[in-house]
Amino acid sequence: MSASTALIALRKVSPKVTDHILVYGASGAVGYTLSQILIHKGYKVSLVANKKHHDYLSKLNPY
Repeated sequence: MSASTALIALRKVSPKVTDHILVYGASGAVGYTLSQILIHKGYKVSLVANKKHHDYLSKLNPY
């Protein structure tokens, strides 16, 4: 469910590869999945989440 929601959001926004994307709530199911998709596709991504999730999110190498 989270993957389909992330893909729907990505299709609605239609970002360019040159865009810098801010994912608010990146530690949640949809935000994390969306982050993975964006990073895989080569987007520059900044992730926003509670500080206690920063180690978990740093494994995505979003920078």
